[in-house]
Amino acid sequence: MTPHINNKFILILATILFSILFFFVLENTSAKRLESTINPAYEIQNNKLSQFTADEVTVTPTVEEYSIYMPIILSPKILEVELQDVWITDNQEKNETAFQPSQEMIYVVTGTNHLTTTATVNLRWTQNDPCNKQASQLVYSDTLTLEPGIWQHKYSSTTPDCSGTIYPTAELIFDNIAQTSGTEFAINRTSTIFISGEQGFDKCGLPDVWKMQQWWDYSPYQVFNLYLGGISFACSKNPLDALWARKVADQGWTYILTWVGPQAPCTTYSNKISENNNTAYNEGKQEAQAAAEAAYNLGFYGNKIIYYDIEAYPNASSTCRTAVRYFIRGWTERLHQLGFKAGGYGSPCSSYQTDWDSNEPPPDDVWIATLNKNYYDPNATVWNVPCLSNNLWDNHQRIHQYAGTHTETWGEITIYIDSNVLDGEITALDMNDNTSKATSAGTKIDVFGTPVTDLGLFNSTQGWVLSNERLLITSNNGNVWFDITPAGAEILGAAFLEANHGWAVSKENNTLVAYKTNDGGSSWNSTPLPLTIEQSQLITKAYLHPLDEQVVWLSLKLQSGSSFSQGLLFFSDDSGNTWQERTIPIGENVKFINEMKGWTAGGVLGNQLYSTRDGGRTWQLQHLPDQANGQFDVGLPVFENQREGWLPVTVTIAGSDKLVIYRTNDGGRSWDNIKTLSIQPLVVDSGATLFDATKTMSLTMSLESIPNIVNNLPNGAIKLDFIDAENGWVVVQQGECQGNKKSPDEWLSCKQFWQLLATQDGGRSWHELTISGQ
Repeated sequence: MTPHINNKFILILATILFSILFFFVLENTSAKRLESTINPAYEIQNNKLSQFTADEVTVTPTVEEYSIYMPIILSPKILEVELQDVWITDNQEKNETAFQPSQEMIYVVTGTNHLTTTATVNLRWTQNDPCNKQASQLVYSDTLTLEPGIWQHKYSSTTPDCSGTIYPTAELIFDNIAQTSGTEFAINRTSTIFISGEQGFDKCGLPDVWKMQQWWDYSPYQVFNLYLGGISFACSKNPLDALWARKVADQGWTYILTWVGPQAPCTTYSNKISENNNTAYNEGKQEAQAAAEAAYNLGFYGNKIIYYDIEAYPNASSTCRTAVRYFIRGWTERLHQLGFKAGGYGSPCSSYQTDWDSNEPPPDDVWIATLNKNYYDPNATVWNVPCLSNNLWDNHQRIHQYAGTHTETWGEITIYIDSNVLDGEITALDMNDNTSKATSAGTKIDVFGTPVTDLGLFNSTQGWVLSNERLLITSNNGNVWFDITPAGAEILGAAFLEANHGWAVSKENNTLVAYKTNDGGSSWNSTPLPLTIEQSQLITKAYLHPLDEQVVWLSLKLQSGSSFSQGLLFFSDDSGNTWQERTIPIGENVKFINEMKGWTAGGVLGNQLYSTRDGGRTWQLQHLPDQANGQFDVGLPVFENQREGWLPVTVTIAGSDKLVIYRTNDGGRSWDNIKTLSIQPLVVDSGATLFDATKTMSLTMSLESIPNIVNNLPNGAIKLDFIDAENGWVVVQQGECQGNKKSPDEWLSCKQFWQLLATQDGGRSWHELTISGQ
């Protein structure tokens, strides 16, 4: 039998040989004695050496002239028996992260015995006890004999008899080496339908748990839209997570549960409802079944209401509308058969929510999408929306999505959201009352400063802002402002080529109107855009991009759920007197370098970059190199000439923000990663890119100045514009609330602060510009 050579022996032999060699080199020194007793102890956590200590180390040199300390070479002990992974399954051995109280479950631990003989190990499982509020308790302990090779051990048990998040840890001890590895799972008692009269928000993806805690503590919001999935669900960068739902519910949040499946048959979406009424009805039932199962898998075991997302399909035929109505009937019937409630999301005008009322049964609640704000509105209401009578769904059965995608900062955490006000039914984890929830007596909010949704600079002292749908301009660095809004207009977007030549878009009487000025806003000419009333009602934002005094591009963002990004694109070559419709793949801003070549960037996930070389008639998705890991938010390119330009991309990996600069030398056909810059961690969530402002930065902006500017931005910066490395404006929005959201006797008192700040030294110092229109 071949003897087993212990790695310990090799290590000791190497140390002795090194010491002899070292002694020879230093034999002429005066060192007389070196004593050392070392008894190492190791602890391995999560398969890594996490601690090395010595039980006893004695070094007593006796010297005449010099002391010489011999190097002691130590390396981690080779793991002869290795713990590799742990997880939890149900009694059918299906991996799960959500369980019910006292449910059968299995602890699983696996690893490798690298020896050629059996190994005797000690295995312990410990975990927190939410029932008795204990940090740790022993749930299993035994001595195991492991054969050589890969091994696995299972221990059957039941979950604790209370709700919460459980953190089991397996500890394996062999040859005095302890290895630990942990996992986690949720325990939910039930889910409950209740009526909420608070405000909530929805977004694509799940904010970090710690950000949700900060917003619970400091924001006026109390409800979060949780997408359950569906074939049209696009927020895959944050996958569905039962643990997230449990932890956030423990903070106090409740949920709008939403399913995003096939869309109306007369749309251009990839997945569509059948035009056949009976088939559409059965498809609705199938989607309801899938949604209910998804909710169950996320830990919503009890009663619930699930909303179906029907995106707008304006100017639809009666055939198309009838198919959708049959689909919603099937959706509602199947959820009722399962014992749950059904809701529907959509535009009252272009998803034809009134059609659903003629079903038997109709949906229990409606989620109404009419986006007419771009910021939190404490006075928002579910009533008096277009195309939907106040007599329908009038008994605490409404949610209203009133503000489109925008950034808000609460408790110094900025998130990119849509805002909703509620007087309707939603779902909570682990509540006993099935009709209502103890919430604060109400919310009071004081707004300080002037909300600004867009801005631009002409030079270091002249610029414009868009505030409360009004267009204001200053020529003396904000000392005096003039309201140059065309009479009767509510501005959705504006842009200036320079101080005299500007364009704006307004929604007026269910039509969209384009304005232009040649004298800095003293006078305006108007042109209605070629849109139907239904299309006009869906517009939430307008982005204007003038190429010169004649050529102007206009992209329009359509209202939609957070899982979609839809838009329209128009082109004018006569300074905006007439407009031609083109195409656009997402509802975002555009950047052109001539009449043919342009880009749009962003989308639902923030990571898409499209280019066109035929003036917006067709678009191609561009793939950037090294865009594999992390969360990517792509800005619009900045070109120095027709061939040379750069593209800003922010990357967030494990909470660390970096700015990646891509370069092109061939007019944007290809992009190379030329520079990665570390920047200060800014508390900005997905969608609210660090460089929302680079989409409008001047061509005079240098690459070298960008890191300094970003790292000098004040907290709460949500929009900025620089004309060079020194001169710029930034919009800051911050807020916080005080009070107990769970107390029915206590008002939530909130303060929201808006500031327009200017710098003339690259952000090293800032001064406030006070906005007042004349």
